[in-house]
Amino acid sequence: MVRLVKICLIGDRKTGKSQLMLNFGKQLFGTYPRFENIEEDLDIYGQSVRVRVYDAPCDVSSSCVNTINDSNEKSQDEARRLRMALYPNCDAVVLCASLDNPVSLENLSKKWLEELRTARMTRHPLLLALTKSDLRVDSSADLIKPEALIYLHL
Repeated sequence: MVRLVKICLIGDRKTGKSQLMLNFGKQLFGTYPRFENIEEDLDIYGQSVRVRVYDAPCDVSSSCVNTINDSNEKSQDEARRLRMALYPNCDAVVLCASLDNPVSLENLSKKWLEELRTARMTRHPLLLALTKSDLRVDSSADLIKPEALIYLHL
């Protein structure tokens, strides 16, 4: 019998969640259709495991914190409602922040962890994924420094 493990990717917009999910599914970089989830069958220590990864919808705003306006408030409410329905069905959550966007790291504490607490997801495994590591080859890029992780309050 195949065991199903469900993992939810959350974080600000443009933090690489969709690309992380597609890489897991062995898709290519670049233009791709919008997926809500992807599945892969894995052999883990001799056991068959089907891993389903969900790309949770993000709010419309780029920072996802305190930027609600009249034109996108309904979309943000809908995205939050969808995430809150998704969380209880997940076995683990991957918190995504982009190396080129320090605000996305701050928002893990300010928004995303608080939302997980509200959804009573405090006992589920949480993983941190710092995405866009390929930007490290560009020495001029202003990237998150490792010491910034000290201030992430999980």
